[in-house]
Amino acid sequence: NPEQGYVASANQEPLDPAEDPRYLGVAWGSPWRGLRINELLRTRPAVTVDAMRRFQTDPGSARAELFVRVFLDAAERLGRAGASDAEIREAAALLGEWDRRYTPDNTGAVLFELAMDELTARTWDELESPDTDRPRRIATPAEAVLYRLTRDADSPWWDDRSTTDRVEGRDVILAESLRGALRDARARYGEPRSD
Repeated sequence: NPEQGYVASANQEPLDPAEDPRYLGVAWGSPWRGLRINELLRTRPAVTVDAMRRFQTDPGSARAELFVRVFLDAAERLGRAGASDAEIREAAALLGEWDRRYTPDNTGAVLFELAMDELTARTWDELESPDTDRPRRIATPAEAVLYRLTRDADSPWWDDRSTTDRVEGRDVILAESLRGALRDARARYGEPRSD
């Protein structure tokens, strides 16, 4: 039996690959929902049927909890270095106000999802097809891999291959992803508002 006294599943990989190297296939859901369910279960010594119902529809996001902090820390580091601007600060402020919950009127979730799309495209730009007429991403690693990559500020994956005069690092790519998300949100939905 597990140490915590329960088994929780949201169709994620059942074993942590860092802890157990056995290969169990590749068709697993992302780990984020499973992490959130475990977080909720750990907050209660006993779980009722009603609590389980609430867990099933809980709009919280472990993914957002992890990645929002990464975006905000990068924007703050660039700000301290004098390498930020008003647009990045505004995007970071809006994202920082978000409660990390996916509810119908929550505009922070929209900005976050757009920032994640930008981050994925900017990080894995090397994985685009060489077709210059219609470049498309062939495949990208899972977001859990992307999250682990955020711990390595100098990884060559952060460099934007379209720039030849400089080498971008993690914080620049994260901040530019925030900027791109804010611009995309404005173009699609108008001026953002605080939640």
